Amino acid sequence: MSNLVVWNILGTLILQVLDSMGDPVETISVERQRENHPLIHYLDLRLSQALGVQGSARCPELEKKIIELKNRDPSAISKLVRKIIRDYYSERKNKFYLKADSETIITV
Repeated sequence: MSNLVVWNILGTLILQVLDSMGDPVETISVERQRENHPLIHYLDLRLSQALGVQGSARCPELEKKIIELKNRDPSAISKLVRKIIRDYYSERKNKFYLKADSETIITV
């Protein structure tokens, strides 16, 4: 459950980033769903890729690498989390528009 690791270590930072983006409804949604929100699963995947963590038993290694980076360079983890969150919402927005376009029916 590496998504739980991401939430426990970075939950406050994630909520701060969401607050700064100005969408209180989404912030509340993430706060309520916590580690089960799709954003947290996305962060889990992207942080694992960025930090070079792989394999089925990646949870302890991911936790270690996040904590190390957070302690060594707090601004780096903050920038990384901010970028990943922006990417998530950008991809989500693009999927929404693509879906809306494919559902549009044109009659002549």
